[in-house]
Amino acid sequence: MRKTLIWMVLMIMPLTLWSQEGGRKVDKVIAVVGDEPVLLSEFQSIYSLMVTQMDLNQLQDSAQRAEFERKLKHDVLNQIIRYKLFYVAAKKDTTIQITDEQVESALEEWVKDVEAQLGPDSFQSLLNKLHLDREGFKNAYRWFIKVQLYADRYIQSHVASQVQISPTELDSLYEIYKDSLIISPENVRVAHILIRVKPSKKEVKRAKKTADRIYRKLMEGEDFATMAQRYSDDLSSASMGGYIGLVPRSFLKPDVAEEIFSLEPGQISEPVRLPDGFHIFKCVSKDTDRIELSHILIKFNLTKEDSEKALKQAQKVLAEIQKGASFDSLAQLYSEDESTKDFGGDIGWVQTELLPQPIRDSLATMKIGDIKGPILTDYGYHIVKLVDRTEKQVATKEQFAQLLRNQKLLEAVDEEEQKLRNEFKVEIKVDLSQL
Repeated sequence: MRKTLIWMVLMIMPLTLWSQEGGRKVDKVIAVVGDEPVLLSEFQSIYSLMVTQMDLNQLQDSAQRAEFERKLKHDVLNQIIRYKLFYVAAKKDTTIQITDEQVESALEEWVKDVEAQLGPDSFQSLLNKLHLDREGFKNAYRWFIKVQLYADRYIQSHVASQVQISPTELDSLYEIYKDSLIISPENVRVAHILIRVKPSKKEVKRAKKTADRIYRKLMEGEDFATMAQRYSDDLSSASMGGYIGLVPRSFLKPDVAEEIFSLEPGQISEPVRLPDGFHIFKCVSKDTDRIELSHILIKFNLTKEDSEKALKQAQKVLAEIQKGASFDSLAQLYSEDESTKDFGGDIGWVQTELLPQPIRDSLATMKIGDIKGPILTDYGYHIVKLVDRTEKQVATKEQFAQLLRNQKLLEAVDEEEQKLRNEFKVEIKVDLSQL
């Protein structure tokens, strides 16, 4: 249960905000749970940082964004009320005692967990956004850690101890669900040689001319989101004004990363050629290791002749392998996957289900050491070598018992919450739309 609570808190990290009245800091009561107030500062702290951590820029439509914010406010307040119900109940149980030292210890451990999960640079970026140092960050969270500890203790004492699973129930349910209880999917280690389907010089010239025209319009003041919706060939992002979200620096080729990371928030790049076409990027925000982007893609229109030319090249490489040439050497010589060619085409370990369907279909009949190709995907033609494989693992009966107990515990916690709502009056004192 504690891990569940810590994860929930990580998703709603608070920032202490206060309203100003008469030149002094004040706070308002926006709800009451039993005799425990829910403060405006508590609500704003959680809500504000949830918004900070989310990619709301993808919500281009104002009505859609307003509805999202309305639901988020509702969910935040209900979550606070939920925890305070358990907190109020725990405070009335004289057997539950939490010391200041326990709060401080849990708070320090939690802050370390947050820093470890985000990484030092991203954690510092978070502190900068909140205008807090480490101590200020801890101070902002202390109230919730205290509530969490009391809630945890109450659930362990009054709910978890009542959850029981009979051997008959366990045996029956395990037989029904055991084949679907995958705790570790199949993973494969593969290497590949990629031969891309490349456009003709005439097509490159056409795409570049179109991208340059759009770029000039942007420099003249045209709205980026509108231009993306109108012209971008990336249909998955065009409807969101070209928004593609956070991109780690490590995902980009060094020369591309250098160009894109040179952008400041709000700036727009000149057309950048990538394998699929010309991209015009707009920087939304960035830190040391990640950049938040929108883009407009002018895609290369590839012909049958383009595909046939790439296929012939892939067949030529495969023929050399079949004659005894080293796969690794040919990957370094011919592969157009810049991220793997210097490593003999080694992609590393990956979940089989994450690979393109044509490659998955080929791997299904391959043994370790087998080489197949050419295999056509959206990326081009692949010659694939299966280096290793781990079979999927399903849960043992003991593991299933724990999963089942966790599910029953969640259901029992929900039932206990409803019971506490009947025992302790919950009164909401504000209109959430006004917050």
